[in-house]
Amino acid sequence: MLLPPLSRRLRRRILRVSQGRRQQEKHDRLHIIDMIISVSMIKTLTAIKARQNLGEVLEEVYYNGDQYIIERAGKPMAALVPLWQIQVREKHKAQLFGMLDKVWKSAPPVKPAIVEREVAEAVRAVRTKSHRKKA
Repeated sequence: MLLPPLSRRLRRRILRVSQGRRQQEKHDRLHIIDMIISVSMIKTLTAIKARQNLGEVLEEVYYNGDQYIIERAGKPMAALVPLWQIQVREKHKAQLFGMLDKVWKSAPPVKPAIVEREVAEAVRAVRTKSHRKKA
């Protein structure tokens, strides 16, 4: 079976991806981890059953990547997730705060009164826009 020729746009995209592969590797790994997190199944467990079968539940979390929501009286109270998910979350949080620090340092200092005035103007503009749509 012959495949149709690739479009110019697709060829450029493939070339770009192959050239920037090293830079994209970290980004790709994060996307793979995000996919794994979203695909893994979340199970619910009562607090009593969690206490009775803690060893088994821990092994399922560690080896299978299962996630559990522990409930008491039908109310979700806690979650049991693999440690690597917490580590990835903390790494993402550190990256986010690092980016925020860079933005904060690069932005010129602004007086709080100016910020409050601009926020109030933006809120007022949004509210008048929403009121016009309702009318």
